[in-house]
Amino acid sequence: MVNYEVTVHNSERFKAYTREYIYITLVGEKGQSKTTWLSGAKSFLGMELKCTITTEKALGKLQQVVVQKKPLLFLNDHWFPTKIEVKTDTNETYIFPLYTWITDSEKHYFREGQAFIPSKDPFDSSSRQEELDNRQEAYRWKTSGEGLPDHIKAKEPTDLHLDAQFILLKEIWLNTQGFIA
Repeated sequence: MVNYEVTVHNSERFKAYTREYIYITLVGEKGQSKTTWLSGAKSFLGMELKCTITTEKALGKLQQVVVQKKPLLFLNDHWFPTKIEVKTDTNETYIFPLYTWITDSEKHYFREGQAFIPSKDPFDSSSRQEELDNRQEAYRWKTSGEGLPDHIKAKEPTDLHLDAQFILLKEIWLNTQGFIA
């Protein structure tokens, strides 16, 4: 049996927490763990959620975590986790940067913090393709007309993915504070 100590770090931003059920799956070069519920854990501002994921055999070098939140009754809130740290029995630590809003009950895939060019990426390309498809859906482009530049297909800032909305809100806040002229 191999134990993986998992720590999920939550943002300290206002309304960046969730009261929903959180599930995590670890994916390594030699297999993946069972999907594990962070039992009894409710995410709060700046709070760390911890759990142990036990597998029958070592997963090898960890490459990805799969994160999913499922609604508690009819509640559906937005969650902004910042990172997941995984410590192995051999004292290796893997960091998975998240820094994104999770607003639905879909599976979200996050790679380990090391970057690769596509031809050297050791991981399955199907999850990368799913990630690209999701981004293309979130940031759809629209053509205005012949000779005019394309622009994002959104009528209001609230039509954008929450990650893009945050950039706009941050810029507005910085302007009101006198940081941007």
